[in-house]
Amino acid sequence: MIISFFRNEKINFSVLAFCLSAIIFAVYFHALDFGFTNLDDNNSLHRVAGDLAKKTAFIDVFKKDVMLGKSPTPYYRPMVALSFVFDYKIAGESEWYSHFSCIALHCITTILIFLFLKKYLLKKLLPSFLAALVFAVHPSCMYTVIWATGRNESLLLMNFLISLMFFIEYVNTKKLGFLVAHMFFILLCFFTKESGIIFPFVTSSLLFSYKRKKPTT
Repeated sequence: MIISFFRNEKINFSVLAFCLSAIIFAVYFHALDFGFTNLDDNNSLHRVAGDLAKKTAFIDVFKKDVMLGKSPTPYYRPMVALSFVFDYKIAGESEWYSHFSCIALHCITTILIFLFLKKYLLKKLLPSFLAALVFAVHPSCMYTVIWATGRNESLLLMNFLISLMFFIEYVNTKKLGFLVAHMFFILLCFFTKESGIIFPFVTSSLLFSYKRKKPTT
């Protein structure tokens, strides 16, 4: 294989995953110096800074809307709000760090796509890497990386991919722990964005398809 510069496939995967992250940061590093918009970005950090600073912020995100009670449209997205709480606890009202978090989340979701393709779909390192690379730099992902509140898409995809991998492992092994983990990350999808409600139907369809293809004895 062209990119098998090490005999150990896990090392090859790790090196290529690092390359994907490096490419993403090379493409989006300029976004670190971007300011915030006067819409959701400012509302999610500066406007609610006092609420993010509270000791109860980690609990409040599950009791209030995505902007901790200050949203004109009361979206319930606690995982998104929770990510801003972590940002604030680490770096205060730093817009630079908020953009860094978005880029880092895009790196994580890209690596998860790479892993999913390699392990379950394409099964080969080079095609999986190239497909993940297309996702990494595709223009349609730009707003999820540059727009601070666009991170909800990255969080949703991240939780769904993890839940899907646990579900596939459960189907293949019948181990209850994988099913519990799958349900946990599906719950996180619900807490990330309203469209997460469709994912149980996706996994149900996958299970139905698996049972139909399973040979009978």
